[in-house]
Amino acid sequence: RERMKQKQTNIILSFVVVFLLILIVAAVFYLHDRVEGEFIATFEEKQTLFAKGLATSFENYIFSRGQGLKVLASFESVKKRIKQQLETDLNEYLRYVKQFYVSSISVIDESGRVIHSTDGKLTGKDISTYDFWKEISKLPPDEVIYTMTSKDKFLYTAIIAVPVYEGKKFLGAVVYTIKIDSLINSLIGQIGLDLTLHDAWIIKSDRVLIFHSAHPEMVLNRASFMDESCKQCHISFNHVDTMLAKNYGSIRYKLKDRPEKIASFSHFKISGSDLVFVVSTPYARIAKSARQNLMLIYLLVGLAILSLLIYGFIFIKNLAEAIRTEEKRKQLEEREKIQRLYTLLFQNSNDGVYLLDLESRRFIDVNKKFQEMLGYTTDELNNIDYMELVAPESRAFIEERRSKIEKGIPVPQRYTFLALAKDGRKIPVEVSVSYVRIGERMYGLGIYRDISEILRQKELYQSLFENLPVGVVIHQDGKIVRCNKKALEIAGAKFEDEIIGKPVIDFVHPDYRKIVIERIRKLIETGEEAPPIEEKFVRLDGSIIDVEVRASRILWEGKPAIQVIVEDITERKKLQNELMKKYRDEEELRLKFETIFKNLGEGIYFQNDRGIIELANDELCKIFGYKSANELIGKPFDKFLDEIKDKIEDGEKEIAFIRKQVAEMKAIRYPELKFKDGRIIDRMAFPIYDINGKYIGRVGIARDITEKKQKEREVLELQKFEILGQLASGIAHDFNNVLGIITGMLEIAKMKTEDKKIIPYLDSAFSASQRGAEIAKRLLQFSRKKVEEFKPISTKQLIDDTVRILQHTLPKTIQIDIKIEDECVVLGSYGDLQQVILNLALNARDAMPGGGRLRIETLTVEGDFVERKFGSASADKYIVIAVSDTGVGMSNEVKKRIFEPFFTTKEPGKGTGLGLSIVKNIVSLHGGFIDFESELGKGTTFYIYLPVYLTEKREAKINRGEEKMEKIGQGYKILIVEDEENLRIIMRDYLQMLGFEIIEAEDGETALEKFNENKDIKIAFIDYGLPKMMGDELIGKIYEISKDVKFVLVTGFVDVEVRRELPSGTKFLRKPYNLSQIEEIVKEVLGIS
Repeated sequence: RERMKQKQTNIILSFVVVFLLILIVAAVFYLHDRVEGEFIATFEEKQTLFAKGLATSFENYIFSRGQGLKVLASFESVKKRIKQQLETDLNEYLRYVKQFYVSSISVIDESGRVIHSTDGKLTGKDISTYDFWKEISKLPPDEVIYTMTSKDKFLYTAIIAVPVYEGKKFLGAVVYTIKIDSLINSLIGQIGLDLTLHDAWIIKSDRVLIFHSAHPEMVLNRASFMDESCKQCHISFNHVDTMLAKNYGSIRYKLKDRPEKIASFSHFKISGSDLVFVVSTPYARIAKSARQNLMLIYLLVGLAILSLLIYGFIFIKNLAEAIRTEEKRKQLEEREKIQRLYTLLFQNSNDGVYLLDLESRRFIDVNKKFQEMLGYTTDELNNIDYMELVAPESRAFIEERRSKIEKGIPVPQRYTFLALAKDGRKIPVEVSVSYVRIGERMYGLGIYRDISEILRQKELYQSLFENLPVGVVIHQDGKIVRCNKKALEIAGAKFEDEIIGKPVIDFVHPDYRKIVIERIRKLIETGEEAPPIEEKFVRLDGSIIDVEVRASRILWEGKPAIQVIVEDITERKKLQNELMKKYRDEEELRLKFETIFKNLGEGIYFQNDRGIIELANDELCKIFGYKSANELIGKPFDKFLDEIKDKIEDGEKEIAFIRKQVAEMKAIRYPELKFKDGRIIDRMAFPIYDINGKYIGRVGIARDITEKKQKEREVLELQKFEILGQLASGIAHDFNNVLGIITGMLEIAKMKTEDKKIIPYLDSAFSASQRGAEIAKRLLQFSRKKVEEFKPISTKQLIDDTVRILQHTLPKTIQIDIKIEDECVVLGSYGDLQQVILNLALNARDAMPGGGRLRIETLTVEGDFVERKFGSASADKYIVIAVSDTGVGMSNEVKKRIFEPFFTTKEPGKGTGLGLSIVKNIVSLHGGFIDFESELGKGTTFYIYLPVYLTEKREAKINRGEEKMEKIGQGYKILIVEDEENLRIIMRDYLQMLGFEIIEAEDGETALEKFNENKDIKIAFIDYGLPKMMGDELIGKIYEISKDVKFVLVTGFVDVEVRRELPSGTKFLRKPYNLSQIEEIVKEVLGIS
């Protein structure tokens, strides 16, 4: 009956399986359309993500390139347009950014002209009419613009541009030209988009198509009905409007004679422009993929159904036979089961097993392990009392258990005691006992387990636990339940009860508690060992230490717990920090060495003991004509010498000498090395030995001293001029003193003479002395020590006087023409301005060796014109002095260097190259400007612009003798300090004639003593070059005594720095002077009009 019932059940189950299969098939066909729709929707989502990814990648690319352009725009060579450096910087930068699809870099000035481009065709191009240039010129600093155009070859793909500013001044822009096709194809490749299955395109918010992977010929055409080429494929453009209206999404659209497509899109912004990235795929291709996926499912379902049907047939056929066989098998298995169980559990157990009659306390049966453990046979055990197997110290415990059992008191089934073996060994055992009643008798079935090894391992573990060199802590439910000695030491405790029971988190630094709590949670949940982590622990005394922690989950008294290994790494961290600092210091030292080595002004190389060059810097390569150090490193030194031999003078001899010195391993400073191109090289070399005295190589140093030698020659020339200047200064000083005496005596003679006929002779002598004073003034100008206050000067008089000199200086073959349109007054140094015209005229003479025409003319211009021409103007009106010649003119190279000091086109010995440099300096000191025009074969014109001074020029007043002397000095004392006695007498007599009381001194020390005796002195006339104490030092000492004294420094020259140190209000009286100048200064000091 049971077999028939099972058979019927199996048949019913078979029919149920078949019915379910039919139901599954019907459900699959029913859900076909729904699954296909979900497949397409999933595809649209994936395609939208592609579009978003492309848009984001494109935005990031433009942002990154914009940041790079901002860095390039800050370069000094870009802002100041240093041509050579700019070219180098752009080429170096292009080599770096080429990998990012940058095809060229251009720098554009503020007018829209390309001043330099890595694409040589673009240099010099004017793009000021381009729309994007108008946008760039309006951008504030640090803004980036991105645009595309196809106007011409300059912007054939796409550009990124950044404006260049100096402060608030717009200087132009720096522009990247981008390979847009290569860039976008790269971005598409990065996200894994297959262009054989998809189309990618970009449109702007104004419906302009700027990229299409399938139709590049349509780029920059407008996607609208206005473009007939677009209408060849598109029925309408409603889908484009939808894309522009939404931020992202997917849309399906139809085409003429082409399959319907699904387009996914995403918006992104660049430089304020709204762009749309679109990825499109034919709908038919997606639907086909969906159906292919479903067909696979149908096939698998059909195979499953067929397999189940075959299985059902075989199952039913074999079911009856299986039932019969199963019945026989169960009967046989039941019989064998008891035997196997007995053998497995009793005889083959790894523990001793026994069956004990509790009443007689005799063993009924024992297994082999039990016999081996105690050393008894089965027969022996059957004849001895159970208690004989118990060690004496455990018998009381066993008797107590037996008594409780007899009384019905519950006892633990598992317990331990010491068993006694036949040979007297005491064996610790763990016993597990169960009690059974068979008939009227009670039996005990027990299992003996030898726990000697377990106890030994427990003791070993305890010893290891306590003596480990790392701290071990066990915590359960967040509280510490066990720890070893090292853990107590780390925690700063002496006894276990100081930390046992405390929350483990209390010992974790607050900064790490969140991390530790999360680690504990994961350990409890997963049981996986936590990796080592460095933390900070808080000890009991509040101090903080660094520790490394490992943790694992264990069982503690049957419940999950965490065992933590803690190692104090404070000292290790300290050592690590010290090592890291040492490494950083060594790295810093290495970088410093590399920087110094590469940037030294001297060329340096090192060759090892085998003569191979191991180190060489850029300066060495520059000196010997190598492009980089890589050409030298690894090269034998002998080969290097062979390569440079033809570049130097007397190469064979020099190279032989060098090889000899290298072979002898001596330190030597070589003679100067002269190259055939004129360069001069200073060099030295010395051997290097290690600490054991072993030769390890040789260091050579070379320095290009060509420019230094040139400078030394120039300095020598300057020293010659300085010596001449010093000589001229001394002559002028003595000459001024002599002229001062002559002038003073003549004026006093005129005052005292009564013979009117002699006055004209005195006037002529006085005029001659004045001309001598001008000669002294020129000598002082030559010595560069003259400091002169600017005075009003008539430009007409200045030119007339200069022309008179030129008429006696220039050869008769040169004709001088003068044209003075406006007579103006300028403020300046008469001698300096005359020197300017003379220098220009003499240069004109040298430019006309065969004769010609020299023309000097003047005209006036407005200050606005000067400001437009030179950038600034200090006056409303300027007078222009033009000096023209009909000479040979100047080349472009000469024009560029004309004002450089020491630059000359004349033969050695015929010119210093200082003339025009001095001219420019004098004009600048007068607040003016200099300009020139020159044409080869036609001549040169220099234009001197000087600010007009409207005040009339004052003339020196000379007392003619017949005027009555006014006594203006009544009641005043004047101190005269002059080492030249005759000059002192003249000034004394004249001031006494004006009514002053005079106190004289011939040197500075005497003058200081006399001032201390007469502190009511009102005015002090002090010569600059005094014995014992210079005039400026004397003024300073008197000024410290009295601030009421007015000072007049008498000198032919005075240093500018000395002049700045003098007290405010100090007057200057230039030698040689006339008596009326003395009177004017006295009146000015006393406030007499």
